[in-house]
Amino acid sequence: MNNLLSIGSIAVGSVALAVNLLQVQQAQAVSFIQNGGFAPSNTAQTQSVYLGNFLKAGQTTQFTIPNWTTNGYNFLVPDGTAFSTNLDGLGYSADGNLSLYASSGQSVIAPGGSGWYIAADSAYKQGPISQTLTGLTIGSNYDVTFFQATGQQTGYEGDTTDQWAVNLGGTFNSASYIPPNTNAFTGGVTKFSTVMSASSKAPVSGWTPQKLTFTATATSQVLNFLAEGTPVGQPPFALLAGVDVTPAPVPEPLTIMGTLFGLGVTARLRSKLAKKK
Repeated sequence: MNNLLSIGSIAVGSVALAVNLLQVQQAQAVSFIQNGGFAPSNTAQTQSVYLGNFLKAGQTTQFTIPNWTTNGYNFLVPDGTAFSTNLDGLGYSADGNLSLYASSGQSVIAPGGSGWYIAADSAYKQGPISQTLTGLTIGSNYDVTFFQATGQQTGYEGDTTDQWAVNLGGTFNSASYIPPNTNAFTGGVTKFSTVMSASSKAPVSGWTPQKLTFTATATSQVLNFLAEGTPVGQPPFALLAGVDVTPAPVPEPLTIMGTLFGLGVTARLRSKLAKKK
């Protein structure tokens, strides 16, 4: 009888723990990223814009994407941009206008309906797109999810590759060229998205989802996205959209309950066998 009570107590305790974990999971639905869709501060903006210093080319008015900073050869692109016309819709005099190869009538729509996405040269003037995350729990795991695509600048040819180097908690080390699978950050942890390959002059690819998991080492850390690609001189472009950061899910409550219950039963049986001996 006592054995049955003990096992019952274990089961009740397991259920209580499972319920608590379920409540924690429900509370963890919150996102730790702000403006993951890259909406600009100027809601009337309808053209692509170079983001190297967040200034509209030829103007002195500061152009910002709230919550984000950048210093690379990166562009903010609105949904439906016809890449065959002009990626740099406002004109960047230092390098001239540029565009990406596209199939006839092709336009690209950011996943999730945000209306905006990033196009970054992954082999020229590379620099990260960054945001400071706050409210993190030290030692907890967080899933960084996003969508990626690839393209190539018009006027060039040759097969290309692209990927995103994602860093949490580090500081960027600038360099003339940063090849793929290179950790260009001091400190923190760097992980890499799936490599995207494209044939010469291929139109912009479709979006593919990515998920990278990081462990927080401070309550506030910088999240960085750096485009890395090949080859130099045949500009590959990496596209980024729909960034989100959420706590990594814990094991399902029923799975935990069953595991704990099983452990409890095993422990009782071992105890009984020991007493018999």
